[in-house]
Amino acid sequence: MELLLVYGNVYELYAPPPVGLALLTAPLRAAGHRVRVVELMKRQDPDRVLARALAKGPYGLVGFSFRNLDNMDLRDLRDFVPDYVRWVGMANAVAPTIIGGSAVIAAPEALMRATGADWAMAGQGDRALPMFLAERAA
Repeated sequence: MELLLVYGNVYELYAPPPVGLALLTAPLRAAGHRVRVVELMKRQDPDRVLARALAKGPYGLVGFSFRNLDNMDLRDLRDFVPDYVRWVGMANAVAPTIIGGSAVIAAPEALMRATGADWAMAGQGDRALPMFLAERAA
């Protein structure tokens, strides 16, 4: 299956690398999937970057890794959920979607409902996602 994995963290304060998402690629490739990764961090126009990646499909699944719900700054609060909703909506137009990452672990049901993702995965995706995809294919 052709997969697009999207690192949806755009909060640059700590600018953490997409470690969790990177851990998914080897097991997915070992299971026979073709994996493309797009990182939205430090992109001037993340919507355009995502749109370009989506246009390079078709994909059997688009997966998102979401790190933060907000920037945790009460003086200048920035809610990242509207970005997630928009991005998953863009992906839903071309493929089924799954969301994961630490933000999803914090609120899996709420984020799944808000974004309209087909599935949410909380926990160790490096094992669970290949098994999930194998089960879907069966």
